[in-house]
Amino acid sequence: MSATLDLEIFRGITFGPVEIRCTDSDGMPVPLVGWKAAAQACKKPGGQVVLDLSPVIQIDEMDGVISLSEIPWNDTQVLAVGDLTWDLVLIDPDNRHLPPVLHGKCKVMNINTSDFPRLPPIPITYG
Repeated sequence: MSATLDLEIFRGITFGPVEIRCTDSDGMPVPLVGWKAAAQACKKPGGQVVLDLSPVIQIDEMDGVISLSEIPWNDTQVLAVGDLTWDLVLIDPDNRHLPPVLHGKCKVMNINTSDFPRLPPIPITYG
């Protein structure tokens, strides 16, 4: 079953990282030893990739943590304002792609405040 997580990216602001904790029905971490992850945002499902969210399975693969990588402010600045759709798939050790475990909207927006310092990102945890 796929869970929903909507993302918001502000142009000119560093996005992420976003930490995703994979747990079983008892809330225990799902070990991800030998697994890979892929996540992309497109204008429509199956469409051209607009943004690779570059997920990384954390070093301690037993903790079941996947991070969507940080996207620097200068990379978010060039994104077009609009609504995208995204998903996260896991790839098992035999290289089989599972259906998306997470999916949602990815909204790219302009920021209203124009005079601000470039601060380091604040990590966000989901799950």
